[in-house]
Order: sequence, then C-alpha cells, then structure tokens
Amino acid sequence: MFKVVKPFLLVGLFAVCLISTVQSQGMLSRNGLGPYMGYSSNPDQVVFGGQGNFALTDSPIHFAPAIDFGFGDDITVTTLNCDITYDFVPSSGKVVFFVGAGPTVAFYSADQADGSEAGLTLTFGAALPAGMQNSWNFAARIGVGDIPDVKFQFGYLFGLK
Repeated sequence: MFKVVKPFLLVGLFAVCLISTVQSQGMLSRNGLGPYMGYSSNPDQVVFGGQGNFALTDSPIHFAPAIDFGFGDDITVTTLNCDITYDFVPSSGKVVFFVGAGPTVAFYSADQADGSEAGLTLTFGAALPAGMQNSWNFAARIGVGDIPDVKFQFGYLFGLK
C-alpha cells in the first residue's frame, strides 16, 4: 500500500510548495502556470504534465517546477522537476531563450516492480509570446542519472498577474 501512497504524498507536497510560491511572489511578466506535452526517450514515452514559472526577484532567474506523467514502453513514469532557469531576451525580439538545471525525482511503475530514482536535469528552450501575459514554451530536458535521458516538451503558460 505504501508504494501507491508515496507518489501521491510527494505530489501533494509538491502542490503545497507550488501554491505557497505563487502566493509569495510578486507577479512579474514571465510568471505563470500551464500544461505541456511531449516525448521522452529511455523509456520511450508520451508525456503529459504541468509547469510553473516564477520570478525569484526582479531578475531573469526563475523557479520552474514541473510534474509530468509518461506512458508507454510497458512502464509508467511520474517525474517531479525543480529547476532554476535563467532567461536570455535578445534585443531584436520578444522571444525568450532559457537555460536551467535542477534536481529530478522519477517514480517508476511496471508490472514487475515499482521504484524511484533521482537525478539532475539540464533544460534549455524558448518561450514565444501568445497574448499579453501568456506564452508558448518549447523545451528540451537532458537527464543525468537514472531518470529519462531526453524529453522534448511543448506547452502553454498562462501568465499570472
């Protein structure tokens, strides 16, 4: 029973941290929450999840937590990411490029066994404007350790005021 309850407890803890971060932050232009989908390799899966982006200060540094669920390759993977990202805004446009890294915990569930692993994720991508506060996000995540090797994600971030 604990194998089933443990991921739900961690997801609940993650949600509490996310909500307290949203409430404590001044809402800057890149702050937001939204869904994403994508593909991961090793295991080969379709991935669905949710993401956040919160300015730590009035700077290009953001706390970017995410949770996703991967399906396929005869295994289900739930991944919690706690990245810190840095934004690069070229003077020629509104596209924001970002890089980041952070710890990742992956919970594996298969017919034979369940387990969890921790690692580090390196992230890079771009955010394109989609209205006043919203943005389209494209990202690649490279896993270091016993977590998915590569993820390609496409998402939408609803800006918070």
